[in-house]
Amino acid sequence: MLEQSENTFSSRVFVHDYPNSSKIEAHYQSNGKLYNSYYNIISLGIYPPSPKFTQKPRNNASQYPIPNNYIVETEVSGWTLRCETKYTSNLKVCYTISWKEGRAEWSVNSTKSSTAVANTFLQICTN
Repeated sequence: MLEQSENTFSSRVFVHDYPNSSKIEAHYQSNGKLYNSYYNIISLGIYPPSPKFTQKPRNNASQYPIPNNYIVETEVSGWTLRCETKYTSNLKVCYTISWKEGRAEWSVNSTKSSTAVANTFLQICTN
């Protein structure tokens, strides 16, 4: 018999003093465990006259405009990741994740979505 457990996922709580400090903390709970994320905003970017919007989630949550040249750094599993958005000449958004391993620098990108580039990163890092 399969047992179902209820996934209790709380909203993120952000702690910051932006724009006085570029550091942002995010806290959330999932299944009773507290998770913390840390971000360093390098550039907020600018919104083009006709910005693209985030993909509409299934639960009818809000969509948000995507800025050009938005750059943020975060740490995931011991790696410092740099995440960027950049509009291409054909007005698509290119999402890029870059990181270093020793002296080597790596990056992956996608014009499909931020989720697509994150999935590509995870495939590379778990192989």
